[in-house]
Amino acid sequence: MNAGLHLLRPFISVGSGVVAVSMTNEPLTLAYRMPLVKGYYDEADSEEGYRIVYIAFVETFEAAARALLCFGLWTACYFYAEGSVLRWSFVVVSVASLGMLLQKFAVLKKS
Repeated sequence: MNAGLHLLRPFISVGSGVVAVSMTNEPLTLAYRMPLVKGYYDEADSEEGYRIVYIAFVETFEAAARALLCFGLWTACYFYAEGSVLRWSFVVVSVASLGMLLQKFAVLKKS
């Protein structure tokens, strides 16, 4: 649902629509991030004494990916209109949020 919501964002042109989408987005984001964070910390604790190494590696990779995305969007603004780049960035964010659902943490498979 969150990915679909991000795909709707480029088509919203009124302030009330922006508020409605943002208010809908917050609980949806929370609903998929809570299990993701639980799996993340469980995975970090799976190897005794390596929690900080795991978290540092993941945070470093995440920061590099964000920097690459920001640089790509910044570069795209030189070739395309800023509004168009912003609209396409919502498509990228939508795909990224779907990618988060592909994480298969072992703790999340237990019932």
